[in-house]
Amino acid sequence: LALQARLAARRSPLATGHARAVALGPARTAELARLLPHEPTPSQRRAMAEIQADLGRSAPMRRLLQGDVGTGKTLVGLWAVLLAAAADGQCAFLAPTELLAEQHHAVLAPRLAAAGLPCALLTGSLPARERKEVLG
Repeated sequence: LALQARLAARRSPLATGHARAVALGPARTAELARLLPHEPTPSQRRAMAEIQADLGRSAPMRRLLQGDVGTGKTLVGLWAVLLAAAADGQCAFLAPTELLAEQHHAVLAPRLAAAGLPCALLTGSLPARERKEVLG
């Protein structure tokens, strides 16, 4: 109980932060859904709806998406990126390894470019000059 109370006290200031709400109508949401590479599964659809609801609030989203390999976390992450970008937001798609970051970039960059969204790969091994170009 003491641990839970300390964790709740730490989270309290974070929960009261302010974020820009992403409110998209059904037509825009359907337009974004057509950019996905395939039809989401019911579980993916549920996660996507929860993320969309979180982004629709003016409080910062605090969510961890976890699942086994091959369960569609990348698709759900792409959905979050599309939602934020549709509201003129900027996104960072993080990966735990450089190899996975490169794979995600190879798959997602063409799809994002087709949607008119610029995409760049930023890794720890990127030379300083290229890193500066990516960061603008």
